[in-house]
Amino acid sequence: MAENSFSVGEPCFAKVKGYPAWPAEVTRIDGGKFEVFFFGTHEVARLTMKDLYKTSEANIGKFSHSKMKARKWYKEGLDEMMKLLLKRENSEVTTVASKTSAGSKTIAIKTPTKIPAITSKDSQEDSSLFPVVLLDARAVEKANSAKKADQSNKSKGKA
Repeated sequence: MAENSFSVGEPCFAKVKGYPAWPAEVTRIDGGKFEVFFFGTHEVARLTMKDLYKTSEANIGKFSHSKMKARKWYKEGLDEMMKLLLKRENSEVTTVASKTSAGSKTIAIKTPTKIPAITSKDSQEDSSLFPVVLLDARAVEKANSAKKADQSNKSKGKA
């Protein structure tokens, strides 16, 4: 079952009734409800603590067998979550050197890792001050192709 607590931005596996546990990220906590963003499908849901599982090595192995990876968007979702975990692992420990009267000393400082799962390709230094709108690339592509089809139909009608 689920462990004691989750924080916003924490990757997890989330279980919706009728579906297998899916790679996700906690995006909001409201009382006893957790809003999660599902990697791969880019859908969202509001779930309770009992429907969330930590991303431990045991759970990754448990929820990542070959039958699950064959499901549409699951492998992509798992890859997105693993990239996020790797990115956070790499930025988690910062080494700071400070000089004291006794000589030089190196201290490892663990920094908070509140890195958003999805970042804009056009992000600027102060982009964290603006809200992020998540768009599914497949939906954008579909909308653009429909727009092009409408434009070509209109141009055929005028000619």
